[in-house]
Amino acid sequence: MARLLFLAAACVIAAPALCGSSESSTFFIDWGRCELSVSGSAEITPKESGNVLAWQYGAALAAQKEILRGFIRSLDRLRVGAFATARDVLLEEPVKNENIYRFVSEYRRREVFYSDRLVKIKAVFPFFGETGFVPLFIEAGRSRGSFPGYAEFVHSISFTGLVVDARGLGRKPAIAPRIFDGEHMLIYSIDTVRTESFAKWGGVRYTKDPDYRGIEPRVGANPLRLVALKDEKLIETDIALATSDAMTLMQDVETRANLEQGKVIIIIDAAGLEEAEK
Repeated sequence: MARLLFLAAACVIAAPALCGSSESSTFFIDWGRCELSVSGSAEITPKESGNVLAWQYGAALAAQKEILRGFIRSLDRLRVGAFATARDVLLEEPVKNENIYRFVSEYRRREVFYSDRLVKIKAVFPFFGETGFVPLFIEAGRSRGSFPGYAEFVHSISFTGLVVDARGLGRKPAIAPRIFDGEHMLIYSIDTVRTESFAKWGGVRYTKDPDYRGIEPRVGANPLRLVALKDEKLIETDIALATSDAMTLMQDVETRANLEQGKVIIIIDAAGLEEAEK
């Protein structure tokens, strides 16, 4: 039943908003913080019966419904990877809708604001962690540890993680980006990341800070820092590295083990890190 309700809500919000509607919602995707913020509001409408508290409660229920509507709208903008958004995934695998509907409906970390005429509710949904919603519909670890092998030996040391500088290339963040070498061989994706690591913090962390301050622990004390290649054959969510750099990255077994834990940071332009409803 919950699954059907979620899909029905998706159909409702696809239609234009009714003129003069007293309810509204907005969303904001923060890729740097791995959070989705959704705000819903509704007017407090006095009735012929009841009291102010009852009218406020009615408005709060309406605002909560707008949270669900805004969340669903955001799925059309939440990029999963190369060719799909979160909405695409849920349409292809509708069995996952029930988990998402239950998650949003039961989520209790909300801020409620009251005024004389309005009730506004804001909910911040983390992508990952104990209360993250992304692992409810995105799977990781399908090919855990299946990194490519290179015939040519390259001397390398162990690295505690990977930092890729992709500024100036117009890259866009995604839940499941892919990293290729210069010959377009896939060297990293969420399929190679442990399921528990993905649930904890995802496959990559994005930042605009070249020094990735505040998130240094993710890649440890000795990460391999590389500059991404400009590759017009790749779509905007994917990254290319020089093949020689990829060989260095893949050479050491401990480095590969750290990649399995999602110890990857990608530095992109600030313009790509935040998305608000337009």
